[in-house]
Amino acid sequence: MRKTLVFLLLFCTKLTFAQLNDNFSDGNFTSNPTWEGSTTNFQVIDGVLASNGPQATSTLYLSTPNSLSGDTAWEFLVNLAFDPSTTNYPRIYLISNQQDLSATTGKQAYYLQLGSSTGAENFSLVRQNGTTLTTILNLPDKARTPVSSVNVRVRVERSASGRWAIYTDFTGGGNFTYDGGVTDNTYTNTSYFGVYCRYSTASRYNMFKFDDFKIEPYIDTVAPKLVTANVISSTTIQVSFSEPILEDSMLDVNNYHINNGIGKPSQVQLGGAAGNSVVLTVANPIMPSVENMLTVSHIADYAGIAIDPSANSALILLPGKIEANDILISEILFNVKTGGADFVEIYNPTNKILDLKELTISNPSASGTTGTTKRTISTSSILIRPKTYWVLTANPEVTKQHYEVKYPSQMVQINNMPTYNNDKGTVAVWVDDLVIDEIAYTEQMHHALLKEVKGVSLERVSFVKSGNEPGNLQSAAVSVGYATPTYQNSQTDTGSKNSVVVANKTFSPDNDGFEDLLQIDYRFQENGNLATINIYTDKGVLVRRLARNVTLSTQGTVNWDGLNDSGQLCKVGLYVIKVDMFNTNGNANHFKQTCILASKLN
Repeated sequence: MRKTLVFLLLFCTKLTFAQLNDNFSDGNFTSNPTWEGSTTNFQVIDGVLASNGPQATSTLYLSTPNSLSGDTAWEFLVNLAFDPSTTNYPRIYLISNQQDLSATTGKQAYYLQLGSSTGAENFSLVRQNGTTLTTILNLPDKARTPVSSVNVRVRVERSASGRWAIYTDFTGGGNFTYDGGVTDNTYTNTSYFGVYCRYSTASRYNMFKFDDFKIEPYIDTVAPKLVTANVISSTTIQVSFSEPILEDSMLDVNNYHINNGIGKPSQVQLGGAAGNSVVLTVANPIMPSVENMLTVSHIADYAGIAIDPSANSALILLPGKIEANDILISEILFNVKTGGADFVEIYNPTNKILDLKELTISNPSASGTTGTTKRTISTSSILIRPKTYWVLTANPEVTKQHYEVKYPSQMVQINNMPTYNNDKGTVAVWVDDLVIDEIAYTEQMHHALLKEVKGVSLERVSFVKSGNEPGNLQSAAVSVGYATPTYQNSQTDTGSKNSVVVANKTFSPDNDGFEDLLQIDYRFQENGNLATINIYTDKGVLVRRLARNVTLSTQGTVNWDGLNDSGQLCKVGLYVIKVDMFNTNGNANHFKQTCILASKLN
């Protein structure tokens, strides 16, 4: 028993010393743990390890003892104040049999290097044997903003059998995405871990920063997941998983099934060198705008863990072809509130599921031509379902602050949004060189009785009529907050007679949750209406002015809470609701309804 305890104590002690966890919060790199190498050329600034080498071509390095190499995970942050290249780059030595990372004689190591001739590079995994450098994995390029610097957090996993998996987050956060993997078990032991900085541009001397180093034992216990299933064509689908999958199981056609009679694929091919994606070819074509479900089963990762049954399916959808008038301009905000942002709302009147990736938007009047102001709406697929409204803007957050946005997921940020002038302009939506819809607007289209039009959108009344037909653009109603982003316009063609009705003839404003408000529903045949709504006692005494010359939507609801103009609760009794409505066409309508304000007997 004593021998067993001693063994466990020694094992735990060895494991503790084998692990590395250093975020430099102690302000140094000389203890806990101790880093050695070009110690005079590094410093800790604000809890970050930073280079401070000579202002001339140099190679700097620091290393620290580490014995973990298999069933191991490494994590770290790299921050560069420059765009790495083939002559200015960092290396992260994951495994090294030597403390001196700049030496080559007898060196056996694996390292990650960041630096190439492009502006969207990713890491390369390199095996080093003396002066022989063998790149065993080139990760796919990743765009970053800005390209003049790097802030990337990296996670590397390696199994005892030599299977490497590399994950990155080029925003510097912890939202890792799998970038690639490879099997190489040439070196199974290590003595050191470290960082290596090489620069030929003198100004790079203090531009390498590192932080949050962590090395720990790791055994994969996480089940793989189906991440994406992108339709490439009517007969091909690219499927991606959260991690590398055993090739035999991933290439088995029997492990994939699509409903709606499509069945299993006729062929499965690898989708790239990363080992986590495949391309499916199906014999029965996918029909446009039909939702299908792909289900994956009986596949496993390199640890033998089967796919997560709660994440083994994905929607398969081929968008419909966009033709003229399949997407209609629904609403335009061009004269914004202080600090606001222009937006254009579009509507899908069809029964097809369409892809916003196919569209561009422009303001042709801005340059006098139809081509030079086109702006891409999205570089990735965004599916717009039938009868839904979508808002295009440079700043969705500002729009949400200024207006009620019922469906925030139906907002699309366009970084290079066209500029729309306050006095007049044109909005055009395109597929390639085909105009899908186009509307010219002017400030004079706003309601003639509006004192202030800043922050008021123009809404399309009818989707059957051309957007340029006179009167088909109207000011959004004050009752909805002067705009209706992502949902039905306040000014619509109802096609019904004018009416004002009281939904509940009796109400009791006692905050018991039952009929606390009087609901006054209205519907007008024409749009652009102004209304005055007053509440009187049965003796004709005015007690509440609910609305006075306010623009109303063509249909909606106004509530009375039972309070008078002084904010006091009115007495129990019979009340008369009088609605006077008129518009700039000279049409006027008057409505009267009655209600009873009641109270509990006890």
